[in-house]
Amino acid sequence: MTPAHWLAALAVLLLPACASDLLQVAPEDLADLRIRIEQQGDQLDQLARDQAAAVGALTAAQRTADADLLSGIEVRLAAQECPPPAPIMVMAPAPTPAALPPPVAAETGREARRDQLIVGARERIYLPATGHVYIARIDSGATTSSLDVRNIERFERDGKRWVRFDVPAPDDQNNLTTLERRVVRVVRIFQSAAEEGERRLVVQLQFVLGDIRRKADFTLSDRGHLGNPVLIGRNILQDEILIDVGREFMTALPTDLPAAGADDSR
Repeated sequence: MTPAHWLAALAVLLLPACASDLLQVAPEDLADLRIRIEQQGDQLDQLARDQAAAVGALTAAQRTADADLLSGIEVRLAAQECPPPAPIMVMAPAPTPAALPPPVAAETGREARRDQLIVGARERIYLPATGHVYIARIDSGATTSSLDVRNIERFERDGKRWVRFDVPAPDDQNNLTTLERRVVRVVRIFQSAAEEGERRLVVQLQFVLGDIRRKADFTLSDRGHLGNPVLIGRNILQDEILIDVGREFMTALPTDLPAAGADDSR
């Protein structure tokens, strides 16, 4: 029975006892009713206190969890260290000379302390296969060096892939030297203006740069629209050449250059 029912019963008991048509209640029943009402009131009070205590405990636990989370975030943020921004090296465009600049005989470009050749943004390079000296652009961003050629023609010799191509002279694009070389491999070159990479043949050629004389891989490509017929990439630069992008023509070719056609890189 709910407290409302007990109160209704109590109201009936409090009516005048002289009413002949009302139910008469014994005094001991009235006392028992009062005790039960008081007990239910105590139970309601206890229930309210328990609920308040539970809500308080949950609130305190949530506040503790939030404080721990914020503290952990602050500790991680304090521990982070951002590296300083890398310096940006900008190479100013250099004008294309009408003719080869005079050689610098007194400067070899070698650094005595580290025994590495120091080159500028552009240098002279000699190719014994053609017998010409070319202006080469130094590009540490290129994986493989590249040579300006025309009329690429593939063929097979002794079961191996070969290629025939024409190399223009540095001062006359109509003066072509025809070379034949075995294909070392085929690479795909990606450029910013093209979505798909360009497949290029790779051959080996002898070269002279400063006091370096050896052979290296060159990709074959029409570079007629570019300012320099030869590009020197990392396959030549690595381990023995340093670049000073603010200067040009820091090396001098030796006087005893190989004769034209003296190239054993076939």
